Amino acid sequence: MQSLLPYPIVAEAFKKSNSTLPTSVPSERLFSAAKEILTDKRSKMSDDIFDQLMFLRSAFKNSP
Repeated sequence: MQSLLPYPIVAEAFKKSNSTLPTSVPSERLFSAAKEILTDKRSKMSDDIFDQLMFLRSAFKNSP
């Protein structure tokens, strides 16, 4: 990387193309939480209520 410092445009392109891909863990956790909320008995729930329940679940789970 040091050899690219005189060439900032090339260095920036190098950083963008050689960065690691994020893991799928956060999205898997989100789907897991959604599965717990959206059960068969709650299948007719509106999107707004579902969003609110997901928000509340994350807010209470992250509280001290």
